Amino acid sequence: MARNSIVVILFAFLSACSLKPKTELHPEFKTYFDEFEVEGCFLLYDFQKDKTTIYNPDRCEQGFLPASTFKMVNTLIGLDNGIITGEDFIIPWDSVHRQIPAWNREHNLPSAFKNSVVPWYQELARKTELEKMQKGLEKAQFGKMDVLDKNLDLFWLTGNSRITPLEQLDFQKRLVKNELQFKQEDINLLKKIMILKESSEFILRGKTGWAIMDATNIGWLVGYIETKNNTYAYVLNVESDADDTTLFSKSRTGITEKIIAHLGLM
Repeated sequence: MARNSIVVILFAFLSACSLKPKTELHPEFKTYFDEFEVEGCFLLYDFQKDKTTIYNPDRCEQGFLPASTFKMVNTLIGLDNGIITGEDFIIPWDSVHRQIPAWNREHNLPSAFKNSVVPWYQELARKTELEKMQKGLEKAQFGKMDVLDKNLDLFWLTGNSRITPLEQLDFQKRLVKNELQFKQEDINLLKKIMILKESSEFILRGKTGWAIMDATNIGWLVGYIETKNNTYAYVLNVESDADDTTLFSKSRTGITEKIIAHLGLM
């Protein structure tokens, strides 16, 4: 083989190695999942080190219904199409009393997002209409959403829509880097309403989700945390088939905060 060919092959090999993402497995995180009696996986991406911390990598490649994590995309599409006109945009309560008391009142955008008001976002999807929703989904590149006229206000909660934890992480990375194909002012507003906790040391942003697939509870918490010196995107995915969902409902925030604290980020 000619010397030039060997050099080219060697350069290609070294380049491929340098581009391979850095990963760090943390099987000890299982303790936190066991504490809440759930199975699941966790991802955290360090923007400075270009490194991904992983618990249960096989599950991170599996697809699940996005549930209310889709409210991030639904918000951006609503803003992009001028349906949501700003923070003060209100969708009136339909006066139907539902099981979750916080849903039984009028909400503006921040309160609908914070309280994860499903009927509010279902009405937003209906106002968006199918063609605009499909175009918005193409821009968002958020997993594989199966949306038709007949499921326009349900496709993120039931049916064949799927997103993997790795795809959720990719969306958060593009959100942090302002690489989503939406107006910057709309991205900034989404980031604002995603704030869960903040202090002088950190800002934690995120969105929960809860779906039922084959009689199994599927939970999410996805977002990112900003510290004084760095930013980290994270994804938690959990499941449980227990009849009592008390622990499950606490697991999303509970596990995420325990892992983040374990890593010294809050």
